[in-house]
Amino acid sequence: IINSISKVGLGESFLVDGRKSFLASKDKVTYIWDVVEKPLKSNLKIVSNSVEVSVLPDVFGSYTFGLKIKQGELESTQAFFKIYVSDNPIARAGEDKKIDARNEVELDGSKSSDSEQDALIFNWEIIKGPLNSRKVLSSSTQPKVTMFADLAGEYKIKLTVYDGLSNSKPDTITVFAKEVITSLETKENDSENNWVLYPNPTNDLVFIKNISKESTNIEVEIIDLKGKIVSKDSPLILKSINQTIGISLLDLHLKPGLYFLKIKSDEGEYIKKILFQ
Repeated sequence: IINSISKVGLGESFLVDGRKSFLASKDKVTYIWDVVEKPLKSNLKIVSNSVEVSVLPDVFGSYTFGLKIKQGELESTQAFFKIYVSDNPIARAGEDKKIDARNEVELDGSKSSDSEQDALIFNWEIIKGPLNSRKVLSSSTQPKVTMFADLAGEYKIKLTVYDGLSNSKPDTITVFAKEVITSLETKENDSENNWVLYPNPTNDLVFIKNISKESTNIEVEIIDLKGKIVSKDSPLILKSINQTIGISLLDLHLKPGLYFLKIKSDEGEYIKKILFQ
């Protein structure tokens, strides 16, 4: 029996080949294959009389295959071939997670395992995410990686591991990224109409205009969803009626997302939402 391998992964087929068997004559040859030894739970049988047979083991463990050849009344002694079928590694991607949108989350696959303690190769993949999400992973091949949830919504991440012979079944986790509403409250009254904010959404510049005839001592702060003031020179000051100021969100090195402009004047405090794309 000619076969160059001695170990395969579960789910991987291989060939047993009797073509180099010695033949006594040119008479028709019958190849008699047999599974001599197999794991207790295996139901593997070979029913082919071909010179070459594809074998797909059904459980992991050691197998011994036998071959006799028959020509007319002549029959050979049985030759043997042994092979070990390795169990598939197991991928463990961890538990489902809930985070705030526009934050990073660590994904830990370090509890993935292989029964023979073979070194594992990791493969992470985001298979589902919110529409227009960039689906960003810090790496796809490390045991522990981080994912940046740039948009609110549901992310599905798949992990498979490879032990050098076979791939694991995929393990999938879900990360739920929720939109965070700041504790800052917007006061709904006519004074809020004294402020013009444009364009909104924006991909860089945002302009703020005061059209109030009464508001004085006006200050503006940009606040992220965690309540942190992110404007560099805070507060920004609008010194006169109908004054317009422009702010570059790119210059502030902000990540895309939802922000709040907190406007303070003699009339009170007001919150304007701005979406940075």
